[in-house]
Amino acid sequence: MTFFILGSHPTLSLAEIGAVFGFSPHFSNASKEVLVLSDRENISLDIWQDRLAGVTKIGEIIGEVPHGNTTEIAELIFQTIQKRYETLSSEEITKNKCSFGLSIYDNGNPGLTKTLKKELLRIGLETKKRLKTLERPVRFVSSKEPALSSVAITTNGLLESGGEFVLLASKQGLLIGRTAAVQNFAAWSGRDYGRPARDAKSGMLPPKLARMMINLSQANPESSTILDPFCGSGTILMEAALMGFQSICGNDVSVKAVEDTQTNMDWLQQQVDFPLPPIHLSTGSAERFAASVQTSFDAIVTEPYLGPPFSGRETITQVQRLVDELTFLYQTSFQSLCERLKPGGRLVVAFPYFRLAQEDISVPIPRIFASLPVKLCSPIPLSVPGILKQMTPDGGLLYARPDQHVARAIFVFEKT
Repeated sequence: MTFFILGSHPTLSLAEIGAVFGFSPHFSNASKEVLVLSDRENISLDIWQDRLAGVTKIGEIIGEVPHGNTTEIAELIFQTIQKRYETLSSEEITKNKCSFGLSIYDNGNPGLTKTLKKELLRIGLETKKRLKTLERPVRFVSSKEPALSSVAITTNGLLESGGEFVLLASKQGLLIGRTAAVQNFAAWSGRDYGRPARDAKSGMLPPKLARMMINLSQANPESSTILDPFCGSGTILMEAALMGFQSICGNDVSVKAVEDTQTNMDWLQQQVDFPLPPIHLSTGSAERFAASVQTSFDAIVTEPYLGPPFSGRETITQVQRLVDELTFLYQTSFQSLCERLKPGGRLVVAFPYFRLAQEDISVPIPRIFASLPVKLCSPIPLSVPGILKQMTPDGGLLYARPDQHVARAIFVFEKT
């Protein structure tokens, strides 16, 4: 069995996993924090971790302790680490101390989760006591939180040493897993904050969300053509290039945005040790672009103009006026863009979702797309528990930070 520790938007994370793995695996063993799959494709977990932006850790289940007994937990972790060190050379064994860490996640059993949190230190010390019999220095890495972050795991070198072990409190008992890969926090942060061309006023799509949206398109990087007709500073195009897409097109009505995209792509090439594919860029409105190209695309992934920055003091009337303006823009643009999508191709769009003190207001997506040759897809696997199927009233996947006035609603369409 394989476990996936979900990111800050679990519904979106589950949709992304479903899009990448297909809906055939059973997704019922899921909570807001973790998904456990019994079957998956036989591909390196490091590769899956690199592909999935909505997952912070991936690993394998190594055993089960039905009643969460502290001694049994410590013994299972000790035996796992001991077996690993039996396969290492004497030079590797003596090179560093044995460092290990523990994390606790609620997989549908809050009572057991609460108990484990109280026993976490005791479990760690009991495991450390057993590991000292290996006659080498031992370090138990802990934090104030019940779960170690990817930063703590990486900086302490846990995956290269004793390991990080996750305790998953499920309805059937306690599952214990060993983490195989964690999210590359430095790379994600670098692309988000380190790229040279950033324009906060026009809005910046987070790289993780861009990657998740590309995955929701189900496009095959090796053979698919992908388009971002509102490319901004190139976030979606950068992620597509890193994922291995060879045919990538971008367009924006702003000359500066297209120049920023090229600047960021040049910078990205300097950050990696493999050649990135050429990006085909153009300047103009989305409808003009659609009319000028003969290419049909397997996927269109984009975030159009969301409106001006919000202060939080806007009235319902002001927001509704903006919604009317955006509705006209979206109708005009996507009517043309849908013509450039191949049959069966997917359109993935981040639309604005306005969160006011009085009520939430959204753009009328069903009305905009009612007459277009696409159908709205349900991106969440059917077997996902109902409590985790948290979507906007119109069927979008919500992406929002706390206290954010303009959130994003992610919609997935398929060309009919």
